[in-house]
Amino acid sequence: MRVHRQILPLLAAAALFASACSSPEERFAEHVERAQGYIAEQRGDDALIELQSALKIDPDDAEVNEQIATLLKARGSIQAAAFHYGEAYRLDPTRVGAAVEQATLLWQTAPRRARQILQQAKSRYPDDPRVHRGEASLAASQGDSDRAVAAAQRAVELAPEDPESFATLGAVYLQRTRDLRDSEAGVTEADYLAGVAAFEKLDELTDGHVGAQVERARLLGNMGDDEAAVAGFRSAVALAQSRDDPPTVVFAGRRFAGYARKTGSLPLLIEAHRAIVASSPDSIRDWEELARAHQRLAGPDAAAAVYGELLEKQGENPEAHLAYSRFLLRSGNELDAIAHLDQAITEGHDSPALWEQLVRLELSQRRLADARATIEDMRSRLGDHDATRRSEVRLALREKRPDDALEILRDFTGKRETAETELLRAAAERARGDLS
Repeated sequence: MRVHRQILPLLAAAALFASACSSPEERFAEHVERAQGYIAEQRGDDALIELQSALKIDPDDAEVNEQIATLLKARGSIQAAAFHYGEAYRLDPTRVGAAVEQATLLWQTAPRRARQILQQAKSRYPDDPRVHRGEASLAASQGDSDRAVAAAQRAVELAPEDPESFATLGAVYLQRTRDLRDSEAGVTEADYLAGVAAFEKLDELTDGHVGAQVERARLLGNMGDDEAAVAGFRSAVALAQSRDDPPTVVFAGRRFAGYARKTGSLPLLIEAHRAIVASSPDSIRDWEELARAHQRLAGPDAAAAVYGELLEKQGENPEAHLAYSRFLLRSGNELDAIAHLDQAITEGHDSPALWEQLVRLELSQRRLADARATIEDMRSRLGDHDATRRSEVRLALREKRPDDALEILRDFTGKRETAETELLRAAAERARGDLS
């Protein structure tokens, strides 16, 4: 064992020596290789650290700059992403896509600079469809639909089999119909049909594109062709279901639901939300929308049946119990709502949100003794959780102790402030007579 203790420092020193002796090129390659592995594992933050380390070794690598820009864009760091896209294009002028990305990111905050970038790229690469797609998107965002359509059509001419070009053309016509809808001229049928045709081509080129089918259906609905619109939405939902892609089912289903609300069709609204909850049963928001539609169509018993189904399938989800308690509250069954939450907590759903909602309901029914007992249980189970402290604030306000409420709310000053705590603070100040 003594020999091992003597060898370990030597091994550590050897490792440090080997690291120090590795060339900058080798260290650069190691950082990039690790970054690619992190990207494959969808660990964007770790990949970004590795790429930034590589960039310190070689700041003139265009590929690393572009990859950093893409990761920063995904994080919402728009200005930093725009800078690195610009660096990638400066270092390697063949990276037209980087120039277009930079312009796209800048057109909200620096539209003149965005136009300059695209004009320079267009003069250098007049036959690159990416430049024309960027110009089309920029023009559409600025309300210049004629220029947007011309640029998008040019991109299609240059790349007649590229799905991206038809996606841009369809999006441009969709924006054009929105811009013209309330104008004096109005929208022509030709505009609608051109957008429909672009999305149909996108759908064809990609062997089925849910987004294209959804946007085509929306255009058809705006045209007044309700039968074709409904068929289109159903096709989009079915395509997403066939691919076992719950997020895309939710996307298509909610667009279908929006159309159903617009046309006032409760059966279609039920169909849309039913498709969503079948694919994403934990989407409580859509269960509630489904229940509301059933209630409007067939009465409160039909809604109660939906909530019964929700609790059967999502009984372990505290949000399901909260949703049911809200339904009972809206129906005027406050005591039933209290009883349900109390039972859910007793059965082991130790969720702060359930406890807090129970206190709210007890206070609303002036059951102060019950609320105090619930808060005592919360403190023993949850300690100083934010839900416990907010509940204590509500009790203090109900008992006309605004100074005590404000004292508790001091704990929330700074990082723990929320809209809810500020509303409670306002109620406490008002109770003290300080309207300012």
